[in-house]
Amino acid sequence: MPVFLVVFPSRIVGILYLVYTIYQYLKGEHELVDYIKLVEEYGYPLYVYEEHKLLKRVKLLKYMFEDFSLFYSLKANPNKMIIKTLSDQGLGADCASSGEVKLALSCGISAGDILYSSPGKTLKDIEDSYKDSVIIADSLGELSLLNEFFDKKTKIGVRINPLQGFLKEKAFETMGGGSSKFGIDEEQFFSNLCKINNYENINIVGMHVYLGSGILDEQVILENVKNIFEIAERFDNTLEFIDFGGGLGVPYEYGQKELDVDMIRKGIKELVSKYANKDTRLIIESGRYLAAQCGKYLTRVIDIKESRGETYYIIYGGMNGFFRPAFTGTKHKVFVHNDSDIMQTVTVAGHLCTPIDVMAKDVTVKKARPGDVLEVSDAGTYGFTMSLKEFISHSIPIELYIDLEGRISKC
Repeated sequence: MPVFLVVFPSRIVGILYLVYTIYQYLKGEHELVDYIKLVEEYGYPLYVYEEHKLLKRVKLLKYMFEDFSLFYSLKANPNKMIIKTLSDQGLGADCASSGEVKLALSCGISAGDILYSSPGKTLKDIEDSYKDSVIIADSLGELSLLNEFFDKKTKIGVRINPLQGFLKEKAFETMGGGSSKFGIDEEQFFSNLCKINNYENINIVGMHVYLGSGILDEQVILENVKNIFEIAERFDNTLEFIDFGGGLGVPYEYGQKELDVDMIRKGIKELVSKYANKDTRLIIESGRYLAAQCGKYLTRVIDIKESRGETYYIIYGGMNGFFRPAFTGTKHKVFVHNDSDIMQTVTVAGHLCTPIDVMAKDVTVKKARPGDVLEVSDAGTYGFTMSLKEFISHSIPIELYIDLEGRISKC
């Protein structure tokens, strides 16, 4: 619910909330799923992923990056149903472990469409994955390790940490542009290029750059793409591929806006026309932008309590079920599923025996009763596998996938 509604008396807010819901329905953003029924049938806490929402984001990404190959970042959500759906749409895989490489293969993605990029790869990681992926070297030391590992000239990529970082104050998670554990500093790489080119068993044919996550500024995205094109021009050879990373944000919080897809499409087309080489494959990778909005986290309000002027909704399955809000402070939208027309400002906290187990602070929602279903939206990424599921030995969340025909799969 928009923040400005909070200033009105509760019953007026309830009416306005109903009007807002009708507006969302008319825009085609109404929900097709009975979430209360799902909780009653399958239990809680519960993750629900909806295929039609996932495919909507695929279309948007293809629209913005028409001349690019699309890759899915498995770390965002390694659920097999999601990966298979994206594989069927022709997406490749960005993997951050040898385990993810195997997972991508098992979901139908071919080795030529799998990039393995992460810091600190061990020799076993390389042994387990080099036949099934293109390895992206993350350091000068790793370049040397790969040269020693291979016994003949082998194509690899390299991750560059750019000298220019457009994300310093604009990215949720900055991964480049300054000092970073990710990639080889741009100036360091090119000052060592002669030595690198003399390695007998590796052939650098691709470049990977990833500056950060959660970008909601279209101009920042376009500046990053331009900068990456310009870095690629510094190589001695024409690259076979350039992985521009991703980082496209989603509006988790009220007041944040979706990216302007038309602005990005226009800007990307201009950059491709100016910089792109027809022999170079352009890759954009995405995790959060593709899958975040296809997922919801559902649970029940277990208890309601007052403490010195604050109201707490205690839910079953806090950060042990969905850790990211407590970990990062991301203010996900929260909804109570009931028929109340009274709104209440509360803190939503989990039932774990630690004060950091807070899902959302000072949010305005429908007034709940114990037992009501509570939803945390945009939970399709960095949810189930990133959470502290074993902490304090409570129930582990359930995952459901709903396909285009409305069929529900437990996964």
